[in-house]
Amino acid sequence: MEVRTKVIILGSPLVVKEKEVLELTMREPLVEDMLDAAELAGDMSTAARLEVCTLGHLCDVPLADLMHMRHADYTKLQEAYRFLARSAPHEEETCEKQCLSSESAPDGGGKK
Repeated sequence: MEVRTKVIILGSPLVVKEKEVLELTMREPLVEDMLDAAELAGDMSTAARLEVCTLGHLCDVPLADLMHMRHADYTKLQEAYRFLARSAPHEEETCEKQCLSSESAPDGGGKK
């Protein structure tokens, strides 16, 4: 199984494992990642802590390092997660083909 990834360009440097980085790579979430993140978040976790643990886990960023990320960059992680979690690659291709074919239709794809 191919696991998709998405590169996130940060607006501000982040120190990850004692190294300053300007980009992170998030991999597509698997079901097992939800369990791993829940374990990282701990017994008394909140929804917010669980989300932070999930995103950090998918980017291979320790929770302690992720806590120093600017919120604007964290929002980019959330967007990348939604993109990777929402559809499989073949669904994206189908959507693109449908969108392109409706755009090139003489009547605008049936829109009136």
